[in-house]
Amino acid sequence: MHSISPEDMVTGDLEGNGQDDVIIDFGALYGIWLWMNNSFWVKLHPLSPEGMVTGDIDGSGQDDVIIDFGAPDGIWVRMNNSSWVKLHSLSPEGMVTGDIDGSGQDDVIIDFGAQDGIWVRMNNSTWVKWHSLSPEGMVTGDIDASGQDDAIIDFGVPFGIWVFMNNNDWVPLSTSPEIPSVTGDLDSNGQDDVIISFGEPFGIWVFMNNGAWVKLHNLSAESMVTGNLDGVSSLSVTALMSQKLPAELQQAPASVLPPFVPQNLPLEGAGVEQ
Repeated sequence: MHSISPEDMVTGDLEGNGQDDVIIDFGALYGIWLWMNNSFWVKLHPLSPEGMVTGDIDGSGQDDVIIDFGAPDGIWVRMNNSSWVKLHSLSPEGMVTGDIDGSGQDDVIIDFGAQDGIWVRMNNSTWVKWHSLSPEGMVTGDIDASGQDDAIIDFGVPFGIWVFMNNNDWVPLSTSPEIPSVTGDLDSNGQDDVIISFGEPFGIWVFMNNGAWVKLHNLSAESMVTGNLDGVSSLSVTALMSQKLPAELQQAPASVLPPFVPQNLPLEGAGVEQ
């Protein structure tokens, strides 16, 4: 695709034509470029961002690009591949997207760091606070096939990994706070499964159908992605070792997740220009 090694890449269907486009950060010298329809390059912005995610946050059928330009510019959204909209002046620690309330619009889950915690931009209209703690990692997926994406959040030591189910309840998943983790429907039953690398000596495990742990590999992963690589509609996961999840990684939380401390998210204006 290109001889230059990028800083970051994400994908999304920016035109709503059924083809995913590739959004690439080529670093400070070149900025952000789009590889559109697997055929031509379009420059999106001269600045190199801190982070990028994609999601259809207005339900238009086109993926939008949510970009953290860092301090002092904050978070901006490239809406429908046509206009820039400022989301927030603060630069976050991390962002993920998912349709948390099953409305058909992707919501943006944002970790604003230790001072402000986790907030969600719901339906591109309102801010909702989820928790005062700043997590170490976040992924989304519909792990109970409810039609609503759930958020799998690593709160680090001593709290471990928790799931915010159906935008309603916190459920403990594992005591071991390890990243990376990803989600994907590995058995094509309509439920996303959670794939977690627990590090040495535990390796990679899958939480299948929100009910059972299956070992995927003995080795620990540096990073992971999911996707349908062979076009098969029904995938299978074969465990390399037939054993139960080690006691150290069981669901009982290492420490009860504390309630969030109510506070307002600061909102300011002014920022990056397109």
